[in-house]
Amino acid sequence: METMPTVGSRGPEEEVAARAGFVGAVAAVCRAVHATRPRRVVSLLVLVWVLNLFDLAYTIQAHRTGHFHELNPIARDLLDRPWALAGFKLAAVSAGSMILLSLRRHRLTELATWFLLLAYTALAIRWLDVCTILLARQ
Repeated sequence: METMPTVGSRGPEEEVAARAGFVGAVAAVCRAVHATRPRRVVSLLVLVWVLNLFDLAYTIQAHRTGHFHELNPIARDLLDRPWALAGFKLAAVSAGSMILLSLRRHRLTELATWFLLLAYTALAIRWLDVCTILLARQ
């Protein structure tokens, strides 16, 4: 009659092989996450760019209607020249994007990009609130 193996009844070789299999599986998952991180960072940056363009359009429109006071002193000086403002924002976001892209394989870069996207999303929501209020006044 054959006996059933019990927990802990493996031999030392089997135990090492089982642990190596688990460690190998964890390493494979880590490699997969690491391999997809650069793609996630790029995708997040694309969304940041879309929201940045949204912010630029609403900033210029709100300034034209006189319902806006820019707090950024550099952007405030450029508001009367929309192309200059667009160039400034393009340069600033391009510089930041290049830094994040060059470091896209790091976990901290991905977290920073998520934070940036969250900030621009909150700004976009705020712009929608402002526009709703302005439309209600008309």
